[in-house]
Amino acid sequence: MSTGSMNPNFRSIACLLLGVVIVFSVKAQTAKADLDPPTPARSAVASSAAPNPDDPGDGVKLCGLHERTGCEKSRTKPCKKSCGAGPYPACPCPMGNGSCEGYKDTACYGKCPKNEKCNTEVADCKCVPNKANAKFDDHRLSRLCTQSDWEEWIGKEDVCGDVVNMMFEEGVPAHSGEQALQIIGQEGGSSGLGDDVVWPMHFDGEVGPWTFSIQTFVPLEAVGQAWIVLLNQYPDNMNWSLQVRLSADDGMIVADYDGECLPLIRGRWVEFRAEIDLDADIVDYFYNGEQFVFGKSWVDGVSGGGLPQIQALGLYGDEPFGQGTSGTYFDDVTFTAADIPCEDIKKAKFKCKRGKLKIKIIMTDSSHAGKTMIVDYTTGAVDLIIGGKKKAKGKVMGLSGILDVSLVDPDCPQFDTRVNCG
Repeated sequence: MSTGSMNPNFRSIACLLLGVVIVFSVKAQTAKADLDPPTPARSAVASSAAPNPDDPGDGVKLCGLHERTGCEKSRTKPCKKSCGAGPYPACPCPMGNGSCEGYKDTACYGKCPKNEKCNTEVADCKCVPNKANAKFDDHRLSRLCTQSDWEEWIGKEDVCGDVVNMMFEEGVPAHSGEQALQIIGQEGGSSGLGDDVVWPMHFDGEVGPWTFSIQTFVPLEAVGQAWIVLLNQYPDNMNWSLQVRLSADDGMIVADYDGECLPLIRGRWVEFRAEIDLDADIVDYFYNGEQFVFGKSWVDGVSGGGLPQIQALGLYGDEPFGQGTSGTYFDDVTFTAADIPCEDIKKAKFKCKRGKLKIKIIMTDSSHAGKTMIVDYTTGAVDLIIGGKKKAKGKVMGLSGILDVSLVDPDCPQFDTRVNCG
């Protein structure tokens, strides 16, 4: 199992010794189930399962790659006719071939805005965030799993955690808004087990850099411990990449199995953040802005032999018969795919002649192949996919006048251009 680099500037001898004690303590407590680790939580699904391509019959046609309700055969130009027009009333997926990337809803108009991607698991190909967010102010004050896509850890019952009003529970606001997620392990639910929730996001095939962030709150009088875990496989062949323990008893936040730690901060909201690079197989941990794990392997982080992907977040409160937390709170959970750095773009060329806007973007290398870029022009926007030859190309027809053209995702204003389309 790979470990992160050890930096003496952030860790004292006492922390090292505490880490050793903690490792043996955790292993002893969890040997019964091969470490039933901090139980994950669930997330928005953004995989790409194709919609039914079958002809619905009765003369009804589906919108294909080059059949968009009678529009031009342009991959980048939005349809100007209604999806219900003529023989094309269904139009479940404007890009055809099971992919509606770049378009929203039934897609005859517009494209997915920045930080969103197309979810082809739904018939009308809705845009969904290119990241997962969990805020709790739009939930009822009750068990989380009954009203969201968070789930109980597989095989457990009544372990979901509660959405609570922070002013009522602790006399302080939530990190944003009024409500947060409360995880308790000291008192079991109807099954006698501590809270153990999972948020599966299944960012399969999504490579490159990611940022995971979660706001944590440990009350001044709290006892016990709670965990944050990230899994690269869940629920099948479960494999842990990250496991961090918030120990009110020891007054430390600890990276399990390695011993890296920092003093735990009580009585206010504190961010835990992980900077993950799936391509480089590296993850760094930060608490309150201070890094305490350096360059740890993602695939071999905890279980070993994992995959370069993110599949689930878990929040676990331990058990009443262990060191269950009396109450730890979480808010503002985000997973965000990093933008393409502007310095990775070698050239961006925009030319317009006789109403045709031609776009050509050249990358410095092929590391971003398959990723999407968005170019905005005065009257619309277009999505471009970076090909294997370090280039992204596109064209838009039927334009006129003076247009301002910008690369907006990634946001690189140095390539802003004004063109004359005649």
